[in-house]
Amino acid sequence: MAKSKPVRTLVASFAPKLDGSDDEALPTPDEIELEILTREWRSSPAQRLIFDWTVRAADLGFSPDDPDILRRCIKAGVKEFESMEAMGERVATYRALRSERRAAVGHAPVVYYMRIGNLVKIGTSRSIGARFAALNAEGIMAVEPGTADLEAERHALFADLHSHLEYFHLADPLAVHIVDVRVRFEAEMDMTTEEWLEPLLPKRRVPRRSTAA
Repeated sequence: MAKSKPVRTLVASFAPKLDGSDDEALPTPDEIELEILTREWRSSPAQRLIFDWTVRAADLGFSPDDPDILRRCIKAGVKEFESMEAMGERVATYRALRSERRAAVGHAPVVYYMRIGNLVKIGTSRSIGARFAALNAEGIMAVEPGTADLEAERHALFADLHSHLEYFHLADPLAVHIVDVRVRFEAEMDMTTEEWLEPLLPKRRVPRRSTAA
């Protein structure tokens, strides 16, 4: 099978000159791997963070010229970069929830925790008011920005408390998690969960008082 152009280019860059004036030995496998990793580093959007990790490694006495150390630094830098990107997406999602709340019609998808008796339904919706009315729930204990992927993560996290369908028993650690979700949501939104929900939920009818004497 013919070698790909990148591989041929890489090999050529290491090959000794053939004019008889250079008896330099071929590079070792570690040197080749180090060159490949360095090129991967330079092409990565996380290159600044990878550099920071190599500095940390050097400060601890590890050599970034060791392919295994460099590979670990690249992995750590990329992971930190992805974590920062995800955090940025979450912040943007909270901002969207704040602005869309004024419309009182739809909103960015949220994962909700609705209480029905001694059970909690963990689901996701883009129209939580309609979902609340359809389920005839007793209350919404907490919400957090998220799609079906986050919903599936929460279902897996509390599998030990699963009752049926999307319903889970209201007990620890789910109860603790719900409190944590509320605290994070209210800190990000700068309002209570109830204040965010108020324009989205159906208005409750207030019974008229009898005028009879």
